[in-house]
Amino acid sequence: MSASHPRLDGAINAVMFVACVFTVLMMVHVTIDVFLRVVFNAPLTGTFEIVANYHMVAVMYLPLAYVTRNEGQIIVELFTRHMSDRKLRRWDMFVNAVTAIYVLGFTYYTGLMAIE
Repeated sequence: MSASHPRLDGAINAVMFVACVFTVLMMVHVTIDVFLRVVFNAPLTGTFEIVANYHMVAVMYLPLAYVTRNEGQIIVELFTRHMSDRKLRRWDMFVNAVTAIYVLGFTYYTGLMAIE
């Protein structure tokens, strides 16, 4: 595990818990829909839209901080394997900053689109 930040650990764990709750809700929602469709020929209206637009988005994006903290993502070291530790830390800081800027911009513009 990488060096964690104690002040962020609680927030990261809380967001991961919310992602787990959304995962369970999604499974229950789909299971109820399939059961009603098969047994009573009366599926829940809007299941696909709710699952695709809410549950899956939460399940996909909320765990990102947890995965990043625990270095659970795939890392390809083709260009960085020969870097010193100091240079690698600087490179990681740069990449994290660029990623944060991109995600904030993406969140801002998609938020504006959602409001419209």
